[in-house]
Amino acid sequence: MTGILGEILSLSSAGFRIEEARVGFFTTAVLSVSPEGRKYCGLASTLREGVCSGGIRPELKLKGEDPLVIARELIGGRGIEVSLSFASLNSCIPGAGFIEINAEEIIKLRGTGKKTAVIGHFPFTDRLYSCAGLLKVSDLSPKSEKDISPGEMEKFLPQADVVALTALTLMNGTFERIISLCKRDAFKVLLGPSSPMHPVLLKYLDCVCGTFVHDPAALLTDLSEGRNFRFLRGKKAVAIGRF
Repeated sequence: MTGILGEILSLSSAGFRIEEARVGFFTTAVLSVSPEGRKYCGLASTLREGVCSGGIRPELKLKGEDPLVIARELIGGRGIEVSLSFASLNSCIPGAGFIEINAEEIIKLRGTGKKTAVIGHFPFTDRLYSCAGLLKVSDLSPKSEKDISPGEMEKFLPQADVVALTALTLMNGTFERIISLCKRDAFKVLLGPSSPMHPVLLKYLDCVCGTFVHDPAALLTDLSEGRNFRFLRGKKAVAIGRF
């Protein structure tokens, strides 16, 4: 595997084993055990191909397997296979060096009075209109009349001072194209539960905002009961990079 994801996979911690995997309606989780016996829970947004479709291949076994092998195996799949790939990868990234801060704080700090591009919708997106000098938002599934199309966003990106993009861009293969359109000195931040909190991404970004699970049992219970990501217990917003 080549490209950014291949680089992350090749540099991630080895020797982990999957203890448990759960695919919730909104969020997918993989709980892995490190060679030292510590448990880490990786998350990803659950992608769906449609009603009553998109299950994982019948022969696939997860429990007891190497999460990096599973991540490589499923990264080229569809729907929840991609979600399991990212959650498996994220379960191999221990939380050392993470700083507890949420993406909204960082984007407001950097984007106040600036031309800001947001790719993907987040709970705080509408609040950014009051502080950004100019805010443009694009999403593959538009949520507002203010949203612009992906084509219009491509034209705006070279002007943007701040670019915030969802980790779904890594999952759907558009990340590298988007980054290539940003001006060199733009402040670029990746965010969302699927974000791999790996320092190799800081070669392309200023900051990565994601999630650290400090209570896997509570989170897995809530996930299994169908709770939205925002209401899952046992997690906290974290970031790496410069803010």
